[in-house]
Amino acid sequence: MITINPSEAVPINPPPPPPTLHMADFRLKLLAAGLLEQMETFMAGPDVSPECKILWEYSTQVYRNDPLLNQMAAAMGFTEAQIDEFFN
Repeated sequence: MITINPSEAVPINPPPPPPTLHMADFRLKLLAAGLLEQMETFMAGPDVSPECKILWEYSTQVYRNDPLLNQMAAAMGFTEAQIDEFFN
């Protein structure tokens, strides 16, 4: 039988939730960076999936680890560091 001393137990901390932004804050950050018009032009383009367009139009939050966000950012030429800056 294994005996565990509670004073020696290592607490298990769950990982922090992924960084998120309200969509309005995300768009304001794009505006401040001079990128909102570029993003809106990109989102209106024919190469953007319907899923991405729906998320852009109707999402209330943007998650840093969202695969569609990363796909759109890469298609627009953004680096991981540039994306991270929006969430800091």
